[in-house]
Amino acid sequence: RSVADGSAADKAGVLAGDVITKIDSTDLRADKTEIAQIIARKKVGDILTLVIWREDEQTGTDNKFEVKATLEAAPEQ
Repeated sequence: RSVADGSAADKAGVLAGDVITKIDSTDLRADKTEIAQIIARKKVGDILTLVIWREDEQTGTDNKFEVKATLEAAPEQ
């Protein structure tokens, strides 16, 4: 997976390989459609709190942290 350049996730600091474990107060499971369902209930401009799990490739340590992302309109296809 990748993070689209200039996207809300990119602006919030989300990197390819990061695992989003929580959006606002909702713990996420492995179901990828769950993220889309949560975002579909939000409006453009809403600020989401994401809890991210990231493995440090150099040290092998796990890091868990929060970032804020402002929901943007989906790009035109």
